[in-house]
Amino acid sequence: MERIARSALRAHEDRFHNGVYERLPPATRERLDALLRPEKSGSEENAGDAQDETAGSAPAVLLKLRGSPGRPSLASMQDELAKLGLIRGIDLPTDLFDRAAPRDLERCRQRVSVEVPRDLRRHPDAARLTWLAAFVYLRARTLTDDLVDLLIETIHQIGAPSARSNANCWKTSSASPASRICCSIWPMPRWPSRTAWCATWCFR
Repeated sequence: MERIARSALRAHEDRFHNGVYERLPPATRERLDALLRPEKSGSEENAGDAQDETAGSAPAVLLKLRGSPGRPSLASMQDELAKLGLIRGIDLPTDLFDRAAPRDLERCRQRVSVEVPRDLRRHPDAARLTWLAAFVYLRARTLTDDLVDLLIETIHQIGAPSARSNANCWKTSSASPASRICCSIWPMPRWPSRTAWCATWCFR
């Protein structure tokens, strides 16, 4: 019984892989395979694939996509945006996985997440490219969520110093309590001094 189940699962996966592979344009297949190679500069475009095998110090582009976002900062947001731009540049057909079962996509994603690029290149074209396509399809969603989280956290970090400055302005301003309420409403811009800011907002 177990052998029959494994055979049925393998047949289902083969049909799924072949169906996705046939719908991938040749240019998209090439861009997916490029994820398994090191990122090349303009002077390295003519280098052979044999050099990719020996360039152990050069990480595959796929490893960048696997990486998690760093601490909330402008640099982290730029890194995640670069990953999202890379995925969009692959240009998967928009309806490629409309009828795919979530468990099939997740199985592909896990395969790409755990295998090293060198081993992934050894698999048959249909399986390898289907796994990569499913991976970048799902990764685009998580990157969007990560970007939203990073944006919120970065805004909070930027707002924290402004809130402390507003509190100090509340304490030091000589204006009446009613007029000082504005200090806790509007964020403090980059004025030459706190006095100039208070004169602008608190004494209007």
